[in-house]
Amino acid sequence: MKHPKRRPQEWHEAEFHRRGHLTWPKEIGFWNQGDNWELTPEFSWRFYLHNRDKMLWTQEKNEETVVSQMPMVEVDPKKYIPRVEEIFEHHIKRFGRDHIIYNAVMQAKGFAGDFDGAKIVFEEMKKHELSPNAQSYFNMMFAARSARKPIEIVRAYWDEAVQTQCIRPTLRADFEFKMWMDQLDRMGSFTTTGFLSNNEEGASMIPSNMWATRGWDERSEPKHPTRARHLKEEAARRGAPGKLLRSSFAQYERRPWHQYKGMYPWDYRGPSRRSQEKVGARVDALFPDPDPEVEVVPYERCGKAIPL
Repeated sequence: MKHPKRRPQEWHEAEFHRRGHLTWPKEIGFWNQGDNWELTPEFSWRFYLHNRDKMLWTQEKNEETVVSQMPMVEVDPKKYIPRVEEIFEHHIKRFGRDHIIYNAVMQAKGFAGDFDGAKIVFEEMKKHELSPNAQSYFNMMFAARSARKPIEIVRAYWDEAVQTQCIRPTLRADFEFKMWMDQLDRMGSFTTTGFLSNNEEGASMIPSNMWATRGWDERSEPKHPTRARHLKEEAARRGAPGKLLRSSFAQYERRPWHQYKGMYPWDYRGPSRRSQEKVGARVDALFPDPDPEVEVVPYERCGKAIPL
């Protein structure tokens, strides 16, 4: 069940600032409909150009940049496909040929409706002895589907994937193929209908619910943790890399049973006096009294303006 929105909308903003988050201009990024932070395609591209030769820039970052360009690739292929090509060339020069960049570029060509271009990338992949994986075959199926090719062409890629055992269907192969086609139809695209559609945009400066949780418990899994917590986690990851402080599975487990989830003393008797004072001061600062009482001082208590 979806909880009702909190009544005073100012609570969201106060909480946003209390947790140490920053607002950015809409040209840089925004919080999207799902309250996730999203960089704009233009800023992602400029960020890529600025950082692509730095030491910490990785293959995955190139893939992220290509993915960020995909909505615009579908809108204006002539302008944005050259960007994808440039990322492709730079990636090959710096990191060599790998599945990451080939799959990303094929998918971008699919969104541009350029089936022939995607096919060229697919064949080039085989030529350089990179055997296509499941993602590659699905990209080709998607490219053929979005270019409105006959279903036989789409089916040919599916059959090849099943034959090479890149895709191992759990159900009967033709039935599973139909299921995947239905899934592609449901996914849709950025400019049309479907899951990917962004025709009605829900961009905002701050998230609409600062109290959202990712899983079970608001104490252990807040969706928008404080900035201090972000920094601590980052420090733990960078400062002790070989220690294996927690596994990559930790963020996915639904109920962290190893954390105490009971009631603390302050859950019974309320917050301490010190924090109550702080909260009171903050509330006074946020909501000053709109109509202050003007104190009327009687004449007898007034000092004389000109003492004689």
